[in-house]
Amino acid sequence: GLVSYPLYLWHWPLLAFLRGVQMDPPSAGMVWATVAASVALAYLTYWLIEKPLRFGAWWREKVAVKTALLVLGVALLAAAGYAVYTKNGLSSRFPPQLSRLMNYEYDYGESNGHCMVGIGGNQSQLPPHCYTKNPTFKTSVALWGDSFTWHLAAALNQRGKPQNIGFNLIASAGCAPILDADADYCQKGNAFVLETLQKQPFETILLAGNWTNDFQTELETTLKKLQAMQSAQQLTAKNIFLVGPPPGWPHGLYKTAINAAIKDAPAHRVPVRIRVGAGSGLIADFALDAKMRASAQRHGVQYISLLDKLCNADGCLVKLGDTPDALVGYDQGHLSLLGAEFVVKQFPLQLFE
Repeated sequence: GLVSYPLYLWHWPLLAFLRGVQMDPPSAGMVWATVAASVALAYLTYWLIEKPLRFGAWWREKVAVKTALLVLGVALLAAAGYAVYTKNGLSSRFPPQLSRLMNYEYDYGESNGHCMVGIGGNQSQLPPHCYTKNPTFKTSVALWGDSFTWHLAAALNQRGKPQNIGFNLIASAGCAPILDADADYCQKGNAFVLETLQKQPFETILLAGNWTNDFQTELETTLKKLQAMQSAQQLTAKNIFLVGPPPGWPHGLYKTAINAAIKDAPAHRVPVRIRVGAGSGLIADFALDAKMRASAQRHGVQYISLLDKLCNADGCLVKLGDTPDALVGYDQGHLSLLGAEFVVKQFPLQLFE
């Protein structure tokens, strides 16, 4: 009971700090070592600070002085904490390149338009121009999917513009382009897209999503359905493309890149690539990529592997330059506009013919 309160005060910030500096969950040994350190600090706090303050003879006689010093100490701690907060964790202690990145905020919504409904909505709620072929384009491509389709849209439109190719984004956040999805609003939205693809004379269809192994049965069903509709001439689209999963960054690529740079003492360089491995903060599911490639091949669909374009033997791509806006992504998996432009340049030429 004597050290329960200082133990409460010490254990949480120490465990939070441990979790903050680790890209992967800390091991049981590290957690227990942190708890042991909390207990030791709690005893030291009791014997060196709490007991003298509460029971020391000098302090009992100087109540006003004691109170003033304690209030001053709390005020100084609060001021120091606020200063660190306003200075973004004192990022200026790092080299300028890393400091600028720490103070940068990327806006994913700045370039991809409004042809994606939010969680809980479906594509029938989109403005008609999103899912209606524009006759001024020589060729029109329907982009069917979720926010992992949305993050490619601006780069695809940029690349297609010189060839007079238009890309219609028909997306719903959180709804991969699969039939028989779990969520009711996804089922309704994807059924609307399928109906739209039969009505609108799109020459090409491109599917992309936040793919997981849980979707493979539904994806197989969807590709089989599209193949049957092509054979029955229920679709005008002659080409169908399936875009695979990008590298995954569970803590966000932005945080992962900064963490890697902090560990790179004393230079603190943001790495160009990061390899898959314990503590790397990177997931590259090549097994899922292979499954999706095989499924696409079975149903006459052309497969585009983002892992092939972003990863090699040296690891998966982190940045394309040294400015804060040069990361290929900032969250758990969506590509930045620069990252999307990088991969779209490598997409099959047939998509732009």
